[in-house]
Amino acid sequence: MTQEGNETKTLHSKLRIYRILTLILAVTVLAETAWIFANRQTSAGQDNWDFEADSELSAKFDDALADGSIEVWFQPVTDPATGNTSGAEALSRWKDNDQYISPSVFVSVLEETGQVVQLDQNVFEKAIAFQKERQAAGEELFPISVNLSVVSTMQEGVVPKYAEIFRNSGLPDHTINIEVTETLDSDRKVLAEVVKDFRASGFLVEIDDFGAGYAAVSNLAVIPYDILKLDKSLIDEIGTERGETLLKDVIGMAKNLDMRIIAEGVETEEQVAFLRDAGCDGIQGYYYSKPLPPAEFTEYLK
Repeated sequence: MTQEGNETKTLHSKLRIYRILTLILAVTVLAETAWIFANRQTSAGQDNWDFEADSELSAKFDDALADGSIEVWFQPVTDPATGNTSGAEALSRWKDNDQYISPSVFVSVLEETGQVVQLDQNVFEKAIAFQKERQAAGEELFPISVNLSVVSTMQEGVVPKYAEIFRNSGLPDHTINIEVTETLDSDRKVLAEVVKDFRASGFLVEIDDFGAGYAAVSNLAVIPYDILKLDKSLIDEIGTERGETLLKDVIGMAKNLDMRIIAEGVETEEQVAFLRDAGCDGIQGYYYSKPLPPAEFTEYLK
């Protein structure tokens, strides 16, 4: 509280705590990560933080990773022209006793603590293991995309580490794709170099959630993505004149940049028909299938 003449003013301050629960990140990355999530909470109007609930999740994570409670499920990507499965996305699921913790809850906590680096690598390795099983069985291999958080993309040496794991698997190039999401805090120059390095190491790189959040059209001029994934918020506008015009323009722009297009969150026959006619290459969403555990996904492919 301050006094200026006869007027009294009250000053308010806020304190945010960033917990360091992993020692595998450089100090500079930890500092940048803390800044990112402080900004996210502020921009989202999140002034209150359930410290105990988040701490409980982060404390249980290492054991969950070790005992297999962190599972990887797969959501198919379908070619709308043929109806055949042309790929899949690997998605993490955390089974806690007989219930599953929502990814929207645990992923954000792990991003905040830096433990998402371990989660990302775990999903990557399990996706490779699934592909190896299909290879050994003589099955056709299609690309499986794996999400890489902004925390992982900032990690020093992330590309050589992932490239070595992939090389040691013996899988052909382009059987595992890397999926990144641009954020308010993404450094365009750093992200461009990471994307270029992943592509040089045998991966195709996808830009996720395009059309929502902080995915910028201008970044497509300097970041050489291979695949553009349309966010569900755009797909939900199918049926409106402005929404369909926008989607056609985005798809046309991506095609002119030699990018493939996958639509996420597709739920209706009308959406599939529009996207097919507009030149979309892949459909992902509940219209064809929800995310499936590995055994169910294998049955789905038969």
